[in-house]
Amino acid sequence: MCMGKVVVRCPTCKKPLQTTRPDSAHEFWSLNKPREDENVGNVVEQMLECKNSSCASKFTIYWYEK
Repeated sequence: MCMGKVVVRCPTCKKPLQTTRPDSAHEFWSLNKPREDENVGNVVEQMLECKNSSCASKFTIYWYEK
């Protein structure tokens, strides 16, 4: 399985943060949880913490299949 690395930005300070996809099926991510009426597959939540010491914001990204 290909578990590629992606770069996301902290929603608070915009610092880039590298993370790994949960698996090869979940290719797409969003800071917003997909609504139930959106036609997406299984959603995986991933908690992240900003590496910027002056920010250290905690946020969730949502991985999904399309």
